[in-house]
Amino acid sequence: MGDKFTFVTSEGQTSTERVVAVNGDVISWLRGKSVNYTAYRNFILPELTYQTSTTTYNRGIETTPGFMFPLTQGKVEWFSITEKFTNSKTGATGTNRRNYKCQVKAPARLKVRAGVFDTIPVSCDRYSSSNFFYSATTWYYAPQLGHYVFYERAVNTKAGVQKSTRELMSFARGTEASKPSATSKNAATKPASGPETRPMPRRQSYQKFTAGLSQDVRNSLDPVMQTALQTQLNGQSVELPVQGGKATVAVTPTSVYPKRADGVWCRDFTTVVTQAGAKTSYSGMACKVRDKWRVQ
Repeated sequence: MGDKFTFVTSEGQTSTERVVAVNGDVISWLRGKSVNYTAYRNFILPELTYQTSTTTYNRGIETTPGFMFPLTQGKVEWFSITEKFTNSKTGATGTNRRNYKCQVKAPARLKVRAGVFDTIPVSCDRYSSSNFFYSATTWYYAPQLGHYVFYERAVNTKAGVQKSTRELMSFARGTEASKPSATSKNAATKPASGPETRPMPRRQSYQKFTAGLSQDVRNSLDPVMQTALQTQLNGQSVELPVQGGKATVAVTPTSVYPKRADGVWCRDFTTVVTQAGAKTSYSGMACKVRDKWRVQ
C-alpha cells in the first residue's frame, strides 16, 4: 500500500495516483487530492467506482479480473460494462452501457520520462450499446513495473478526433502494495483440502528444488516462468499440465522491485509443482538479464 505513480499529460498537466487500500483483486486509489476510485489490479478494465466533487459512478464489469491475461501477442477479447451515475448536487441519475474490443499487440521498448521499459501494448476500442465507435485506447504495460508507463487515447467527437496521452514521470513503492491477491481465480492460494504443500525455504537453491522433479517437469519450468514474469500481474498465475496431465507447473509473480542501479528489474515469484499426488513449492526471485528472467 502507498505505491505512487506520477503522470504528465499531452497538455502538460501532472497528476499523482496513490494506492490507499488493497482488498484482494480491488485497489482503492486517490488521484490528486480529491478524486477517489476503485479498480481491479488489471489496468485494462475501467474503474469499478469513481467519485468526483459532483458525480459518483458505479460500473458493473461483465468479465473476470484476469481478463486478457496472460498477455500474448494477437489475443483478441471482448467485454461489456453497465455504468450508473448520480449527480450529488442535483440528484440526477443515468445509465450507460459500453462494449470493448481489446487486442494485445507486439512488444515494444519504450522510453518515457521515468526510464526505458520493455512493454506489452494493449489496445481497446470502445463502442456504445448501438455499436457506435467512441474511442480507442492503448496502454503500454511494463511487466517489470506491474503498471503501464504510457497511455494514448483517441476519442471520436462531433468536432473530430481528439487525441491525448499520459506518460509516466516517476513512481515510488509503498508497503504491502505487491501482495498477491487472495481472491483472483488465477491466484496461487493454499488449498482448503487435498495434498499437503511443502514450501521450500528461499535460502535453498533453485537447483535443489528441481532435483527431485521429473525431466518433463524440469523442461517445463523455465518456459512457464518466462511467460508468467513477463506477462502476468502480481498474484496471477501461468499454469501448464505436463506428463499428459499427471503433473502441473504453476508460476505466480508476487511482487516487483524498483529498477536497480545497474538497470536490472527483479520480481519475486512462487512456483508450485503438483506431481504424484503431492505439491512442492519454491519461492524465490528472478531478474531480467539480457532479455531473459533468471533465478537469483
